[in-house]
Amino acid sequence: MNLDLINKIYKDGNFQVADHFDDWRDAIRQSLVPLIKNGYATERYYEAVLENIDKWGTYICITPDVCIPHAEGENNGAIKSGIGFLCVGERVHFGDGENDNPKLLFPLIAMKSDEHLENLRLLMECLDQPDVIDALLTIQTEDDLLGILDSSGSGRRS
Repeated sequence: MNLDLINKIYKDGNFQVADHFDDWRDAIRQSLVPLIKNGYATERYYEAVLENIDKWGTYICITPDVCIPHAEGENNGAIKSGIGFLCVGERVHFGDGENDNPKLLFPLIAMKSDEHLENLRLLMECLDQPDVIDALLTIQTEDDLLGILDSSGSGRRS
């Protein structure tokens, strides 16, 4: 399995692990922390993500395990294109839909729609491989991620 994208997210400092969140808004905020800290977006981006969910619902929960928080439009706080990864030990409750309780959050940030589509394509290409989601669901610590990256052949290369 090719986990080069996950390795890049890790090397860029945009990976996190958490035990649980009482509220889905807190999970989204936490998923964006490293991206904001690393200059991909401002705090405004978090508000824009919440506005998207208010407008469109929980469409960002794309499978029972995966959520892709993102914002659209101009003046949303995006500074540069990037992808993060937050792995949560307990499922995050967004709602009552079939896909509304994910454990893997991959926030996407983009300045333009073509960048957003490219980030989405890269992420889907990675997650669509056999066994990738199952492997990512086992992560409880940073060392777990590093073990998965090493065993996949994608780990710790510069």
